[in-house]
Amino acid sequence: MGHGKSSKIAFRKTKSKVITFHRYLPKTHAESLAAIEACNDEEIVVLPLFPQFSYATTGSIARLFSLNLTSTAVAKLRWIKSYAAAAPFIRSYEERIRNFFHEKNLIEEQTILLFSSHGLPKSFITKGDIYQKECLASFELISQAFPKALSKLSFQSKFGPGEWIKPYTEETCEKSSPGIKAAGKSLWSPSPSHRITSRPFTKSKTSTSPF
Repeated sequence: MGHGKSSKIAFRKTKSKVITFHRYLPKTHAESLAAIEACNDEEIVVLPLFPQFSYATTGSIARLFSLNLTSTAVAKLRWIKSYAAAAPFIRSYEERIRNFFHEKNLIEEQTILLFSSHGLPKSFITKGDIYQKECLASFELISQAFPKALSKLSFQSKFGPGEWIKPYTEETCEKSSPGIKAAGKSLWSPSPSHRITSRPFTKSKTSTSPF
């Protein structure tokens, strides 16, 4: 669950009822939670718009639901945990990149593809968060479709103290700049950026989160 418009597009060709929930717009939570409670369906499929799982994104939504929905509503939820390596997701990005190559008249072997994913504190990873591993899986599968381009994975938007997962996007761009200028290469970032909460990674002992 995430941006309402994107969620509705995802279900455009189905007859499924769509209830949107935006993790980072607290003012909308009450209405969304009430809609989930009022849903009479036996099952509610939860499709996060975060392709790669993290306890800071999809996991935080699961915790919020478990603490703010009735046990009856929670029991209906059927979670799609992630789809980092799902064929339809990978193909969609391959298509976006190919279309961009065509629109901008880019030559693959003269292009650097920078996949800049949102960062995450390294402490999350050391405690078992699979986000970095899933980002790598998406990166490897998508970049395989463009063997002539130089593909790089980096992580952006670090804030606060402590070390975050690397390489950082800013440093990656700085290191790539001399080569770009010398070879006349294009640098494009096809990765969506996802906001990450700074809440410490914990598996709640009081919630009924499925993760």
